[in-house]
Amino acid sequence: MSITERDAHSATWQQFSRGEEEAVSELYRQHYFALINYGLTLISDRGKVNDHFMEVLLGLWDKRSRLPEVMNVRSYLMTSLRRKILDGIKTENRHKIIHQELEEELETTQWSYEDYLVKYYSDKEFRTRIESALKKLSPRQLELLQMKFYRDMDYATIATECRITKRTAYNIIYDAIKILKVELYDDKNSSFQIHIPGIILFLLTAAGSKNIL
Repeated sequence: MSITERDAHSATWQQFSRGEEEAVSELYRQHYFALINYGLTLISDRGKVNDHFMEVLLGLWDKRSRLPEVMNVRSYLMTSLRRKILDGIKTENRHKIIHQELEEELETTQWSYEDYLVKYYSDKEFRTRIESALKKLSPRQLELLQMKFYRDMDYATIATECRITKRTAYNIIYDAIKILKVELYDDKNSSFQIHIPGIILFLLTAAGSKNIL
């Protein structure tokens, strides 16, 4: 990199730090190829690398008034991109493990829809938990839970149909399952923990049936 290029990068960085919006696209243009090529040494998905690069820029823009003085802008951006990519890998791997465990649990659960239906009508506390869980879930979370557990769609298909990234699909479903675990957890009754996927299926059916809720 020439001194002239480095000076140009520093000038753009200063404009960026001052909140000049045109500096965002200029920063992107100046470092796009170098950052994408660097990101591809960490993961092979160009689309994900580009997404992470955009996330880095947007994150920096959000805290632009607190950005440090940077001697080498490209090096700073590479470090930020590396951190973002590695965090993304850790998050995705964690979500994959969680959902794999849930799917394995779904295959082994002995509780049927009828079991939950009987429990719904006979157990007031369970009914209250189901209704509370439904209220806590957003329409988007219900939609993706239905795609995953009711329609048996994989994350790639969900992402394509919903016009979102696969990572976003993971996040929405992961957050929804966390809500369900909080609402349905009962330390006096292990079935609330062990059969969460089965409860998800019942919940989705309940949500679409006026005869139940």
